[in-house]
Amino acid sequence: MQLPTSSQQYALLVDLLKAARIRARLTQSDVANELGCSTSFVDQVEHGEINLDFAQAREFAHAAGISFPLLVERFERGLDAMIAHSARFD
Repeated sequence: MQLPTSSQQYALLVDLLKAARIRARLTQSDVANELGCSTSFVDQVEHGEINLDFAQAREFAHAAGISFPLLVERFERGLDAMIAHSARFD
């Protein structure tokens, strides 16, 4: 079993945060207003140009309309799928 790289894992996290925002029908501006930051910051996060720490990811999740426990659950499922996919090619 090969674990996804930290870059792959972070890309999954960013994808989940962006998907949550879109699912909640929020704009980047809405999230920025909730976080008290610029829209540019939200855009950079969603493009993987800025890395969030654990606490920031929790705040971003809340602002994007998803509970942190649900985000973590989806992240774990995504990791499991990535691992299963890579195992098929080993």
